[in-house]
Amino acid sequence: MAAARKRLQELFEKYDTSGDGVMSEDEMTILLSRVLGIPEGRAQDWFQQADGNRDGVVHTHEFIQWLTTNPPMWKEHVAVADGKKTVEVNFVNTSGAVGQVFTLQFVNCENVSFPKGNPAEVVVQPGETKSMTLLHLTEPYKYRLQVSYRSDASGIEDDPNAFKDASFLHDNSSIVDPNRTLNLGNTEFWMRARMLGDPGSAVLFDRVRPYEVQQGSVGDCWLMCALGSLAAHPNKLKSLFDGRHLSHDGKYKVWLYDLFEKKWCQVEVDEFLPCTVTDGRPCPTFARPLGNELWVMLLEKALAKFCGSYGALNSGYPGWAFQVLTGKSDLIFFLNEGKHWRKCAVKKPDSKEDARNPRSMRMVYCGWGSRYNTEDLFKFLKTHIEDKHVLACSIDRKDLGVEARLKNGLVVHHAYALLQVTSEKMDNGQPLRLVQLANPWGSGEWKGDWADYNIFNKGLASGKWAENPELSKRIGVVRRDEGSFWMSYEDWEANFTKVTLCPVGGKPVPPGEASDEHVDSGEPTGFFSSLFGW
Repeated sequence: MAAARKRLQELFEKYDTSGDGVMSEDEMTILLSRVLGIPEGRAQDWFQQADGNRDGVVHTHEFIQWLTTNPPMWKEHVAVADGKKTVEVNFVNTSGAVGQVFTLQFVNCENVSFPKGNPAEVVVQPGETKSMTLLHLTEPYKYRLQVSYRSDASGIEDDPNAFKDASFLHDNSSIVDPNRTLNLGNTEFWMRARMLGDPGSAVLFDRVRPYEVQQGSVGDCWLMCALGSLAAHPNKLKSLFDGRHLSHDGKYKVWLYDLFEKKWCQVEVDEFLPCTVTDGRPCPTFARPLGNELWVMLLEKALAKFCGSYGALNSGYPGWAFQVLTGKSDLIFFLNEGKHWRKCAVKKPDSKEDARNPRSMRMVYCGWGSRYNTEDLFKFLKTHIEDKHVLACSIDRKDLGVEARLKNGLVVHHAYALLQVTSEKMDNGQPLRLVQLANPWGSGEWKGDWADYNIFNKGLASGKWAENPELSKRIGVVRRDEGSFWMSYEDWEANFTKVTLCPVGGKPVPPGEASDEHVDSGEPTGFFSSLFGW
């Protein structure tokens, strides 16, 4: 089965010609025609069947599920007993491995009652058939039934022989930082990552997107922020792993850059993660998936082992994460000094211990010409995002504590991924400068102008978007609280005090294998060297 899943994932990647981790209807049509001989006229129906969550694209796990599993089934019927009418629903779980949770919502109802509540939730175990009375009817009646389902993973280990890393034990020694007293949540057990959800849907990579990175119970927003920024370059992240698929034995090798040795090294990790129980279900203590992909959790674990423990990741700099994940030591910082922004460089680590400490980064001021006004900074940031470099930003306030929340929704001493810096025009033709950010908490957004979500406005977007529907459509505003949001450049500059910029490095290669994409002498070269004045 594992070999078959791998072949299906390789087939998916072959026809995902855009390389964005999802398959469009056009890409799917080509695959169906060439592989299965499905005529173009029928391709749309097949595409809609595979698009399980109806978001207009087919993800890797949807593609695999569509080809390897039969979906759960249900059927409703009106029954009569003792002269009373009821609605019974029969459920069949076609999976032999994972339970299914059915959620049933009755809408447009008249003269009905709900013996199991509305909505009702029914759990059907693997291979089980179940029947349940969910409505009592009185003539004349009407109702409409909406059904959705999700997996209910039991948490039972699927392979007792799965690889377990003896050098990073499944106990407290891999969690705590012996040098600090920290609140790192409550780890109750260690569990294989693929078993946290439906193991039949688990993949190493699905669609890699910035807002699918979510922080857990350790203060590593700096790392999650860096991963969110790098998620805009999926192939860069994927190249950190030796393979792009789930490992059959649960062993993964992750490439990280050693700043002291000035070379790439491999960190070997297993798939077991510290977990707790939330609402009766296993949940990872630290980084949390927003889908079925494991890469975020495994990269966090590799960094934890690299630094000594998960606790060692508590507090750090996005710039350090950029360096370790890209191999580029030549970073640029900008500090907001009120009337201008001061450009800074990063000091090289003095020891091996500093090189593996995410809190050890030190900045030094650049020389002549290192001050940027607001116009120059906007042009600089816009140019470098267009050049595929990655950026992060934060708000440093001496008068407020760590992760204090401002009234406008922003959080101080907290790292945000800076995703876009763009010049636009409002629907009336007036020029506008916008920035897009992502919060690694997966929630908690700006509440001012151009906010895309407002909990005090019943989930509606800022009035600015309502006034500019064409602009909203053009840049793809998403009206939900999922961590990414827009704000004007002027509001951004009035709030944020630090920017970190990293020129994304090349693909890691094993020692001894020459590659023009993987050249890093440990010193800045070319354009970035001139920026530092070194």
